[in-house]
Amino acid sequence: MKMRSSLLLLVFCGTLQPLFAADLLPSSLEGQFTKFVQTEEDGKTYTTYNYLHDGIMYWGSKDQMYGEFPYTFEKTGPNSGNLNTWLGSTKLGWNPTINISLTNATSGTSSISVTFDFPGHPMHGMTQQVDGGPNTYENLSGVPALPQDVVTGDYSLNFPSYDQSNWYLRENNVDIANRSESIDYDFQRQLPLDKDWSLEWVDIPSRGHRMLIPFAYDGIDLQLDLGSNWALVGFEFNRNFAGTGMLEEITPNPTGPSTSQYFKVNTASYDPGKESGFRVFYTANDKNVIIKFDESLTGNWKKVAEGSFSESIKNLTIYDDSADSLLKTYDTNYVFSYNGAVAFQEDLESLINADLLVAKKGRIYFNYHSGDKVSLKIAVGSDSLDSIDQEKSSQSQNILADHGADLGNGWRESDWFGDIYPASGSWSYHKEHGWIYLVGTTLDSIWYWDLTLGWCWTSQTVYPFVYSNEAAGWLYYQRESSSPRRFYDYAEEDWIEKE
Repeated sequence: MKMRSSLLLLVFCGTLQPLFAADLLPSSLEGQFTKFVQTEEDGKTYTTYNYLHDGIMYWGSKDQMYGEFPYTFEKTGPNSGNLNTWLGSTKLGWNPTINISLTNATSGTSSISVTFDFPGHPMHGMTQQVDGGPNTYENLSGVPALPQDVVTGDYSLNFPSYDQSNWYLRENNVDIANRSESIDYDFQRQLPLDKDWSLEWVDIPSRGHRMLIPFAYDGIDLQLDLGSNWALVGFEFNRNFAGTGMLEEITPNPTGPSTSQYFKVNTASYDPGKESGFRVFYTANDKNVIIKFDESLTGNWKKVAEGSFSESIKNLTIYDDSADSLLKTYDTNYVFSYNGAVAFQEDLESLINADLLVAKKGRIYFNYHSGDKVSLKIAVGSDSLDSIDQEKSSQSQNILADHGADLGNGWRESDWFGDIYPASGSWSYHKEHGWIYLVGTTLDSIWYWDLTLGWCWTSQTVYPFVYSNEAAGWLYYQRESSSPRRFYDYAEEDWIEKE
């Protein structure tokens, strides 16, 4: 049986410090950090990194963890053991088991099996081996950075570059610049479910983008779509949560809750060539979510959906164009049919609600097409989305506009920086340095773009010492030198000249 590659995100490869020569596997995996390589039947390999801490298995890149699932561990022999993970706190659904076998103190092999955990179901307890292999792992030293809660800020995703401190490209070895189909990005920060927060996503939807906000260990996803033909709000039920992902592989006609229940929120005048946006407002005390939509960014943020996870997953209200509320019943009925006959049926509402109530973190995935830019802002606690715009506006103002003595004709004299001409936005013309682009809100910390040196940092107390980001070292500027300017390079221990 071939499992989809997303299973890799649930896989841990045990690693392991020797207790003594004949016993390589410890009884606890606390603090283990490993690299796992899975080979599928088609020969493709997938790599993930895992870190286990306080009953949580984190997964992500070598340097940064960005997701988590609960786990348990059982040692089965001196050099072997089983690591069990699951999606929801109820453990309902298919639960992967990683069968660990060490060959030495730092590496080994493993196989993956999946057990269907659904009491009362005719297939309860059935275990299937996952095809593919060989699967290898290695023990890594150190501790990766764990996921951090998001803070108020601008997290926009700009093609072809992206902020690797906040976003993780899920696929390995992707040529982003020449990629025409969609790419999956993971947001490396978590949305705290014990705090209020709001987010704003603005996009040009002509090619279709999708944002997923999973709750309850990825069991339930709030899905927002800006597509070429419509804008949608949906709640996606994770198929693996109820075992249907596994059942598709081994039974003729399994059925279950709809994996996607969407509600169209755009009007007939929807123009995918213009920017549109969603806003999501979450309040922690009642786990309430309000979703607003602004078609073509007219400034009219209309409430299109709301619901409280503290009440029930079925508590979802969709608002139509006349502002009347329409209660949409979320289908949680699970039916298992075999050879045309119903073999098992159960309503999963109470189980889903139990997971939503204990969920502590939310996440963001983003399905993104090349060639586009996406705006994403997040405000936490008492901060507002509008305050982010105000902060950006203040940062875009030229901090040298009113600095120093007025020399006339727009020129100003700084007692520490020299003669400058503040131009539009953040651009200024410096008598010796020429055109520079400044970023900062205080003279005590200024980043500026120099046409020759690139990004540099200085301040009113440090200048004429300048830190060069490109050279990764300090320079000393010889005042009033120009054409060329003279700098002492401390790394090279010599004077250099720059135009």
